[in-house]
Amino acid sequence: MLNISEISPLLQGFCQKEPHIAALYLFGSYNDGSAGQNSDLDLAVLFKEDVDLRAEMALQVQLSAVVGFEAIDLLNLNKAPLFMQFKALAGGRLIYEADPDLTSDFLEDILLRYHDQEYRYRMFFRDWDEGLKEDYQIGKP
Repeated sequence: MLNISEISPLLQGFCQKEPHIAALYLFGSYNDGSAGQNSDLDLAVLFKEDVDLRAEMALQVQLSAVVGFEAIDLLNLNKAPLFMQFKALAGGRLIYEADPDLTSDFLEDILLRYHDQEYRYRMFFRDWDEGLKEDYQIGKP
């Protein structure tokens, strides 16, 4: 398992050399303390400008090499669905920030848009849970 206090400086040092990275967040099980033997490392990156899929994949490989851990799940905050953006930002830990103004503006936009949609998300997941219970007869004798 990874020690976050040991890899954070490695991630920060790497990001400082990457001019297209505005911010890097840690989220998921390594952030909330529930990581186990098979957990991956969830990182969310905010880019200063759009990058293509090839650049994202290259970054994921480079980050894996930096921390010496292959199971990295990289979320591109610029392109991710709103629900995932909110999950990573609201429950995540800021590891690196090159452009506080850009990060702050992005965070504000995500929070405003998410809270506009929060009711729909709650209703969707409630209906989803009820549908699963019905389909799989959960809670019925």
